[in-house]
Amino acid sequence: MYPYPDLAGAGVAFKLLQALFHRDNKEKWLARFLDLVALATVTDLAPMVGENRYLVKAGLRELNNSSRVGIQEMVKLAGLKMGELDSRDISWVLGPRLNATGRMNNASTSYQLLTTQSPEEARLLALELEEKNVERQKLTTEVLSRAREKLATKLHLP
Repeated sequence: MYPYPDLAGAGVAFKLLQALFHRDNKEKWLARFLDLVALATVTDLAPMVGENRYLVKAGLRELNNSSRVGIQEMVKLAGLKMGELDSRDISWVLGPRLNATGRMNNASTSYQLLTTQSPEEARLLALELEEKNVERQKLTTEVLSRAREKLATKLHLP
């Protein structure tokens, strides 16, 4: 049994690759993926202890220096600054944008944003994520409002 049972799914995948690449002395090459591990771990609300914490801390260093144009565009559009990102920015700003397309339509937009090398495509994809996130927020507000109305009616509240 692995000694850390709360390791996030992204951490499990990273540790597997780390073990496979260790045999070929290419383990350091994997550091370029720590930004994605951090995004996934924080967005999945994994406990920030043990290896999750270590991987997120290392991933934030990568994220703040990311050469991924999609991440750069999403950060800029969200009004954040590269070099100043922390786990709260992932939880409350970046994660919801990345998840919005999957909730509202198709998650492939997020994948494309994270993998594109074209600045123009990154800008368009980041805009699409922004639009889907706004749409998700409006829908959430609307559903919550309807639920409150129904509850107030049932309980005869003002």
